Amino acid sequence: MNREIFPAVLYPLVGDVQSQAGNQAVEVVGILSVPIVQSLNLSGQVLEYNLAQNSWVPTLRASIQVNGMTVSDDYLVSINVVKEILVNGS
Repeated sequence: MNREIFPAVLYPLVGDVQSQAGNQAVEVVGILSVPIVQSLNLSGQVLEYNLAQNSWVPTLRASIQVNGMTVSDDYLVSINVVKEILVNGS
C-alpha cells in the first residue's frame, strides 16, 4: 500500500477529481469538465454521454451473457434474422 504523503500545495484537488488534504480517497466527478451524474452503481453499468443533460450518466445496457459472463453489449442484436448486405452503403 502506498503511504506516501503528498505536499499540501497539491490540495485540495479540484476539477474532474476531488479530494481534501489528508484524505486517501479521490473521487472522479467529471470527464473533460463534463460532470458525471452520481447514482447507485449497479453491476454492468457503463457511462454514456447524455446530450440533454450535458453529463455522463451510468446506464445499464442489455447484454448477451454466457455462463454469467458478458460476451457482447452491441446495440444491434438479432437472432434468426437475415442480415441485409450493403455494398458501398446502398
